[in-house]
Amino acid sequence: MIGGLAWLLKVALMWANGGTESTTGIVGFLFLVGITCIAMAGSVRAWFFSPSAKVWRRILAILAFLVALVLMVDLPILAGWQIFGRVWIAEELGIILTAFLALGVGARWLVRGFGTKAAAAPEAVL
Repeated sequence: MIGGLAWLLKVALMWANGGTESTTGIVGFLFLVGITCIAMAGSVRAWFFSPSAKVWRRILAILAFLVALVLMVDLPILAGWQIFGRVWIAEELGIILTAFLALGVGARWLVRGFGTKAAAAPEAVL
């Protein structure tokens, strides 16, 4: 949830200054906070998705998640450029969609727990 909130705040700050500030200062810091939190949370979830899986499968699950994260952020940029042209909001479509997804998944984890096999997760590390 922290990553999603950071990215939504990033977009709000960009909106407030007309999209001119996108990679430096607090906006750049919020991007880094968002991507780090989302990548870490998704990687942990991918690792514990199947506690009985072999380590190499877990590593593949993490890599698949990270590739999917990059695509989820970048592919809407291409669509946004087709719809809006080369404006700053088009470049933020993937960030906005991913932020809302991260908020939803994070809220679900808080309400319903990490998963049905969460009790088995610590033993799976050994």
